[in-house]
Amino acid sequence: MKRDKSERIIYDPIHGHYTLPVELWQFIDTPVYQRLRDLKQLGTTSYVFPGGNHTRFEHCLGVGYLSRKYIKALKKRQPELEICDNDVRNITLAGLMHDLGHGPFSHIFDTDIVPALGIKNWTHEQASVDLLEYMVDEFSLDLDSEDISQVGNMILGNGQSYIYQIVNNKLNSIDVDKFDYIERDCHCLGFREFPFDTERMMKRSLVINNVICFDAKVVHSIYSLFQSRFNLFQQCYSHRVGQAIGLMIRDALVEAKDPINLIERIQTPEKYYKLTDYVIQEITNSNNPALKKSKEILHNIQSRKLYKQAGQLIFSHGIPHNHITEERIAGYSCDNDGIKPEDLIVKKFKLTYGNPADQVWFYNEFYEMELIPREKVSSLIPANYCDRFVRVFVKDPNKLGSAKKAFAAFCKKELNH
Repeated sequence: MKRDKSERIIYDPIHGHYTLPVELWQFIDTPVYQRLRDLKQLGTTSYVFPGGNHTRFEHCLGVGYLSRKYIKALKKRQPELEICDNDVRNITLAGLMHDLGHGPFSHIFDTDIVPALGIKNWTHEQASVDLLEYMVDEFSLDLDSEDISQVGNMILGNGQSYIYQIVNNKLNSIDVDKFDYIERDCHCLGFREFPFDTERMMKRSLVINNVICFDAKVVHSIYSLFQSRFNLFQQCYSHRVGQAIGLMIRDALVEAKDPINLIERIQTPEKYYKLTDYVIQEITNSNNPALKKSKEILHNIQSRKLYKQAGQLIFSHGIPHNHITEERIAGYSCDNDGIKPEDLIVKKFKLTYGNPADQVWFYNEFYEMELIPREKVSSLIPANYCDRFVRVFVKDPNKLGSAKKAFAAFCKKELNH
């Protein structure tokens, strides 16, 4: 019996043994793609949860596999969709490439580092498309301009067809990216239970009116998926210590932006693909005196002399977005405390649960599309799907007590909190 050489076998702790077509390894076996091995999936979360050291590389391979599995299942179940081999190849590529443009330290690169550098309108999704175009040209890969455009739109979630809902679902956020990262992150972080069944959700999917719909029988799995994602954000991704370290890395990179030519490296594909989590080692191992401040901040991370949380609150929509600032909080510092605006960092973020009742289409026993109101699922499902948080950090641990007093006085006087 001859071995099938048209596919390569991968063993993965999440998906077990799976295969990917040999033709796609021309993309994987490039320096641009192999860079993903040097990007931790969870950024600074691993400083708090040591098991969270997995990388973008295995995640992207997993999403590529799930993309291929999903589209082939739809092709078999619904021949009338006329899904061709090229569609299967392109959706697999989109899954493989969807995080190609992620920067160092995961999402803090998008939310904190890039804005602090003054770079406008940058997203890792668009950077993924830019790097895909670059690698096809640089390494003469077999993908024409029309296919590059389609794969790019699949990564961006730009398109009216169901095929653009598989990797990046802008309609309701249920896509194979989340299928992989939620289960993979739970596994690596030590969360043992997976209350949702992605296999069942994919098998119970149908395309109706160009929308991916789910069997009404899997409604509880859908809600469990959103709940699991929320739990990960609440307990892990938004952990105060992970956030503090992320802010320190942001400050270190902002201080180092000119000596290491950071802005140009981000905006130039042939330089950007060489930018990884190891930028920290690049700075700490440098003898450039202009990097002294950056090295001090990074040394404090290694010595666990971290920014400290001085306070946190959940704020309502009634509070003006720009009302809570470093300047206002520092204004409530006593003269002898010496808290200045530059001593503080106000970090605003939100945790969203998602709203399956309004966003996810199901099909009933007559294969008709329908929305399922949350009251028909459970009376325990929340009516509000988003919490907005403010955290205040102080850079000098010795000023923590003073910062706490100033923040408490600010909340009492201006927020009645």
